[in-house]
Amino acid sequence: GFFHRRQRDQGILLCGHDQNRAGNFASVCNRPIKGQGEHDPCRGEVFHFILSQMGNLIGQREDDVLGAACEKARLKYPLIEDLDDYKKIIGKVIKDGRFRSYFFVKDAEVFQEQEVVDKYGHTKRIDRLIVSEDQVQIIDYKTSFEKSDKDRAQVKEYVFLMKSLYLDKSV
Repeated sequence: GFFHRRQRDQGILLCGHDQNRAGNFASVCNRPIKGQGEHDPCRGEVFHFILSQMGNLIGQREDDVLGAACEKARLKYPLIEDLDDYKKIIGKVIKDGRFRSYFFVKDAEVFQEQEVVDKYGHTKRIDRLIVSEDQVQIIDYKTSFEKSDKDRAQVKEYVFLMKSLYLDKSV
């Protein structure tokens, strides 16, 4: 079934369809970003951008990949003075055992910001898609802690799309 857990602390929320393997990224760090509130639209964009630069980390030094992703974010978001808080939060997420398997993926392909077109010609963008021989995992990052039927509907739509594309895999 669908999961969608939220806490009042700051961080990243992981939304998806597999309750057994995921949890709240926000639980990793309870510290807000300096100068930005939970509802700051730029906050979510920066988190998404940094995470979009990080594919499968197997065989790579995670600190190097995260550092390079943050450097790209500095160029894209020059008005944000300090990306260190973002780097610390994402670093904690990557190191957390509950989420590590989403970043260090064995025997599967990892796609970031994967675009998919539905039957009506509308383009959808999945934050992180992990495709193995027999399974598809959909990861959607959220940085707001408000409950939202829109978030739930979004992930359900992704599940429907992936089931129609990967007929021989569990989604």
